[in-house]
Amino acid sequence: MFTKRARTRGGFVVMEVVLAVGVIAALTGSVAALWGSRKSLPPVRDLQRVSDADVILKAISRNAAANGGVFKCAQGAVPLVPTAMASGKGDYNIAPCLVPSQLPALPFDPSMPGAHWASVANYNTGYTVVRDTKTNRVTIQAPTAELQEDISVTR
Repeated sequence: MFTKRARTRGGFVVMEVVLAVGVIAALTGSVAALWGSRKSLPPVRDLQRVSDADVILKAISRNAAANGGVFKCAQGAVPLVPTAMASGKGDYNIAPCLVPSQLPALPFDPSMPGAHWASVANYNTGYTVVRDTKTNRVTIQAPTAELQEDISVTR
């Protein structure tokens, strides 16, 4: 009588190899995509800074328009030297003049350590504000801009 022996196969089945190559390709693609997006974040953050500065300037303009062309703020006039817009001592506390009448909240720098918005009494925009004495124009600056750019928006 003949007995059938179970035959064991050595090596891999073609399907296993194809599956392994597919998994490696997918992992490589996702790592490459993540690496590429990491490099593209600084320009996106700088665009966010420009947008934030524009939003704050528009709110300042709306405040002035509502007050006969003069920006009114309990903190006083916009400073003549670049001053941080924050709720701390020595900062220009602009939030009570703009929130909630002009903005729901003040925007803040997307990557500056310590920049945040919690309330009118607890915030740090990461941006500075200054008024030119000759033209009376207000400028918002982003001191932590990336890509060796100076970001300032004037209105």
